[in-house]
Amino acid sequence: SGGTDPRNSNVTYSGASPVAQTFTINAIGYPRTVTLDDIGTMGLNQSFKPRATVIDTTTGKVLNGTSGLSITYTITSGTIATVSGNTVTTDSAVGAQSTSVTLKATAALAGYATTSKSKTFSVDGSASGQTITFKYGEKGGLRDMPLSRKPISIGLMAFTNAKDSNNNPLGLSFRLTNNENNVAKIVNPTGGKNAVLVLADPNESSKFSGFGGQDSIEVTIEAYRNSGDGYHAASVSKTIKIKAPSKSAFFEARKMDDRYEDKKNVALTRLSAKGISGEKALALFDSDNYDSDGDGISNALERAFGGDSLQNDSTNTLPKPIKSKPSGEEDHEFITFLRYNSNYNTEGIQYIVETSRDLRTWLPESHADGAEIHGSAVETDGGMERVVYKTKKGRAEDGHDKIFIRVRVKTK
Repeated sequence: SGGTDPRNSNVTYSGASPVAQTFTINAIGYPRTVTLDDIGTMGLNQSFKPRATVIDTTTGKVLNGTSGLSITYTITSGTIATVSGNTVTTDSAVGAQSTSVTLKATAALAGYATTSKSKTFSVDGSASGQTITFKYGEKGGLRDMPLSRKPISIGLMAFTNAKDSNNNPLGLSFRLTNNENNVAKIVNPTGGKNAVLVLADPNESSKFSGFGGQDSIEVTIEAYRNSGDGYHAASVSKTIKIKAPSKSAFFEARKMDDRYEDKKNVALTRLSAKGISGEKALALFDSDNYDSDGDGISNALERAFGGDSLQNDSTNTLPKPIKSKPSGEEDHEFITFLRYNSNYNTEGIQYIVETSRDLRTWLPESHADGAEIHGSAVETDGGMERVVYKTKKGRAEDGHDKIFIRVRVKTK
């Protein structure tokens, strides 16, 4: 405040003296968090590149590669290793010095505060050190994602420099060190490239208990390899958020998929031939009504039925008629499809099942000539369930010889 008397006296209060207060306003969007991958025990006379990641804590975005952002590495403790640029090199002999080294990664951006992260590692000449790289926050890498029935190939996102006697790369193993609300499990955890992360598996004894009113929950995945084959043990952990299903989460996750750019470029070329280009074309590609992968299914339907909007999967996504019908109900029409369980349908997608005698007038479930669910819903991965609906009446009832059934989807 300023002035000679910011609050003048009146019949109730005496005048007050001005008080000055200084405070700092931080720039919005500064990358406040730096993570530095764990460094396992390293061997003698060995060079490796540490891996630091800079994250905007407001948006959760990885900012590595941002113009003007620099990451520098320094050794703050220990003399058995040196740093040159982004490469750390250990000495060729231990001598009398300590074998413990502390490395610090510092992220700086002009005009902003500086943040850093340190890791300590050891040097042991009895074996070579191995470095594990876990792709994170980049296309084709591990990243925040919505609850989905699509398996995540984590085995293709991490690799080690360790090789066998024939110079073939050695495989990694994976485990969950944090699995909030039992949302995830790893299939084939010791299978190297074949390891897969599955979300909300209904067959697990400890089932996913939901988001608990939160927009997202966390999972920490560790890629590791035990000692052996002339290498010390090593591991790297990454934490991601599993988001409640939503339209925004769906489209945001697509952009980090390594197939996204190719699909987008094909679509933009096709749209340009129709006179649609620039921001309008980009907005159309990432809209509910567009068919991004050209398989005949709009992005909205892909999301609603658990499809993959960057891959032709129409045969596995769209609702299907059931031709083999229960005994005594051969005159009824049946349809089956996947939908979000009501507990996870946070977007409020509506699945509207209707019937018709003439393909012109469609009747809702509430109508006497409408549809009804047949049996119980069967849970599937990713918070979805498979349901079967049938017409309440058969084809020949009421003097008709035809009846049809369909499902429509309405999104917000």
